[in-house]
Amino acid sequence: MKRILPLPFQTERGGLIILLAMIHILGDSLTAGNLGIPYTGFLAPHYAVSIDGKDGDTLLGALDRFQAHQEPKDTQILVVEIGANDVLLPHVGSRSSEWAQAVGAMIDSGSRPTPQPQQFAFFYKQLLNKAQERGYQLVLLTIPPLGENLALPPNPQRMVLNHQIRILSQRPNTVLVDVALEFEKQLQRREQASDWLFPHPQDFILDKRRMRREGGTAKLCQERQLLLTMDGAHLNETGAKIMGNLLSEGIEKILRITSSH
Repeated sequence: MKRILPLPFQTERGGLIILLAMIHILGDSLTAGNLGIPYTGFLAPHYAVSIDGKDGDTLLGALDRFQAHQEPKDTQILVVEIGANDVLLPHVGSRSSEWAQAVGAMIDSGSRPTPQPQQFAFFYKQLLNKAQERGYQLVLLTIPPLGENLALPPNPQRMVLNHQIRILSQRPNTVLVDVALEFEKQLQRREQASDWLFPHPQDFILDKRRMRREGGTAKLCQERQLLLTMDGAHLNETGAKIMGNLLSEGIEKILRITSSH
């Protein structure tokens, strides 16, 4: 049964009408925010946000989580930030036996990659259909670069999946937040891009330790010559701020669409 959600609440601050929203964010490690700087910290402060992010998760894993999720009453908007690991897990899993073991453990936990475009589009559409059956308005995020050198794998495959997300965003009551496009513009301005993309599974543990030290994230970025991320995928403050601001704009856009109905 389709659940009819209420229109956005409104309040007035300083002569401006502010649209308030109840938002659920479904995503991977960028949404979980356990490594790097979480973009959710840069969302507009008047949103009520529930965060469901899982490190290493894929589209199929997110679909499973969403189907099992009992959303709070009055949640209006579903933000979908997923797809990076559908490309990344097969890529790093072929690097070494250590990576193959780490990726195998993630797959066993439910993070099963779907790297083929048609299959990815099928399950992504299934997720969106289930969300709209529940009455959600949708905000879809494209997949940011995986490694800041856009010419190196796995970025070409990521771009193919982003094409599918852009096509699927053309449905009613849906807004696209093209994080990938903005990040790519930023990276294309650089004369030389860094090839760093966490060479070893142990890098995650070591990076977490270094992040706890004063200036740890900034030092990692400087050493690795990274602009938007701390390791090629997880965001530094610059990347998190861009992503959070873009998502806030997307949420405001879907709220305006909702309030005009």
